[in-house]
Amino acid sequence: MYEWIREIEEPIHPYKEESGELRIQSFQSNTSLDKMSPIFQLFASVNVIFNQDFLSSFPTPNSKALNIIHNEIVPHYSEVRQVFIDGKLIEINVRFLKEESRKLLTNSVSSNIHPIVPDLYRSMEYDISPYPRKLKYYIVNKEKINQKALDGTDEISEFLRSSFFESNGSLFLMPSGWFLEDSLRESVTLQSLSTFAKQIILMVNENDNRVIAIEVYG
Repeated sequence: MYEWIREIEEPIHPYKEESGELRIQSFQSNTSLDKMSPIFQLFASVNVIFNQDFLSSFPTPNSKALNIIHNEIVPHYSEVRQVFIDGKLIEINVRFLKEESRKLLTNSVSSNIHPIVPDLYRSMEYDISPYPRKLKYYIVNKEKINQKALDGTDEISEFLRSSFFESNGSLFLMPSGWFLEDSLRESVTLQSLSTFAKQIILMVNENDNRVIAIEVYG
């Protein structure tokens, strides 16, 4: 196998049960933004690339994560829902880009989008690796990756640390058009993530060698 990855057993994820009184509250953001942060681009571009309206969920374990979500993500969406457990806000769900934000993102995807986006979504079709699957897991040796801190990397890493990493310990990214081959070590996604992630694991379907998911630990 390639020197920059090593096969491992399937990672174990401790079950996290959220018990208590559930309350979901919808609200409308009257703010409009004419600019897109790297954080918004990373999570929202998939809606434009695949021409689908995906639901995105953002954990809110602290005020820093909440402020970033409210200021950089929420204003771009028409459907926003806050999820509470026993009166405590635990996450914010967003769906349906506002028309002006969709146009802004569509225009940027072809020319001025964050470099991770076209690398992460190499195929313009929402192709799902076929079943049945034979899954294998590979940990990335970051020392064998040419690490690059792209513009916006600090913003993305700080947000992930304050939100997904603090709440869940990791974040799953679902790439398209990724196949496990040696040239994948030159992926700008892996090069950028390697600058701050504690660990990166690739989930691969051995039947077609397709990378189904990237799990990033913080």
